[in-house]
This record gives sequence, C-alpha cells and structure tokens, in this order.
Amino acid sequence: MELTLKALPEPGQDASGWHSAGFNRIDYAVGATDPFLRNLLGLPAIDGIHFAPHENVGASLAYGLPGQSAEELRKSLELVLRQGAKHVTLWRFSLFPGTPLAELYEKREGFSNCERRNLPTEEQAEEHLAAAREALKAAGLSEYLPLRFAFPGKESKYELHFAGGGDVLGFGCFARSRFHGMRFKNTEYVDDYIASSPDFYKITAEFAIVG
Repeated sequence: MELTLKALPEPGQDASGWHSAGFNRIDYAVGATDPFLRNLLGLPAIDGIHFAPHENVGASLAYGLPGQSAEELRKSLELVLRQGAKHVTLWRFSLFPGTPLAELYEKREGFSNCERRNLPTEEQAEEHLAAAREALKAAGLSEYLPLRFAFPGKESKYELHFAGGGDVLGFGCFARSRFHGMRFKNTEYVDDYIASSPDFYKITAEFAIVG
C-alpha cells in the first residue's frame, strides 16, 4: 500500500515522524524555485529547496508561469532532482478570471509595469514543456502518465490507480477522492477544514456522481 504525504519544502524538516505515521512516499509542492515566480504563486520565499531525507520523494512544478523561461524550468528540475526527487509532476499554470489567484496576480505590487508579468503564449508554454520532457528523459525519468515522470520503480501507485478508474481516498486540505461512484475534493482552506473535519459536507468543495 502507498501512503503519500503532500508537503511544502522547508529547511530542517524531520521525516522520522512521517515514517512512523506510516507514510512511505512524500510529494513536495514546489511550484517554482525562482523567487519572482514563487512570489506570484503566493508561496513563501525559500533559501534553496530542502527535502527531508526519504527514499521515495516526489516534487511538483508549474510551467507556463508569467515570465518563466525554458531555462528557468530546467534549472528548477535540476534542483529538485539534486535534492533526491524520484518522481516529478508538471502542471500547466492557468489564470481564470474571478478566482483568488487571478485577483492576487492583478493586485500584486510590482507586476503591473513588469515585463515578466506577461503570460507565455500557448506555443511558448508547449516549448517549455518539450524542453522539460527532454531534460527529464536525459536524467533517466520516463513519462509513465501524462505529465507524470519517474525513475524506474518509483511510479506513483496512487496516480496509476486513479488514472485506471480505481477508488482512492484523500485526507486533508485540497485532497481529492473517488469512492463508490462518487468523486469529491476537500476545501483548500485550512481553518475551515480543521473546524469542520468531522462533517463531510462542510469540508467538501466539489462533489460529483461519476457512475
């Protein structure tokens, strides 16, 4: 059985408690390593990337960010691999009008007159993705599912099971689940989740019957 813990990379993390709790895989939500891009995503500033020592570590990175270059994306990939990532997930950054992230992007100081504010075109984003695929392949990772890359034997059982239509249970903020013909996702707000965690309906942000 695979138990994955989603975490943010922070200096001095101790994974021993995660091990004892039964988590045998850690997936770090990195987003970006460039200070400007992390600021855009609302992520705290970091002094490099620090992964707690663990035999099965994954990392997720965004592409298509405002002002992001293919070289910056490659450097981010190199950094997470040096830190021991065995699995990499790439996700396409998108801004949807009216969402909190879009409002944050519009209001963030220093962006309005900044050349790096511009979103890449779809063609540019695809070029960045192609460069990332090439870099990951050269490093020995294979794309076993769309935008999911892993060294041999380090493929995510959760990702494979979910892609195959199997039931999965996710716990915590923003976790997604599929169970007995239902698909649901938890709220992204920590305070709401903690306050209402015993009540399924209050912590559920999305719900659908999938048959």
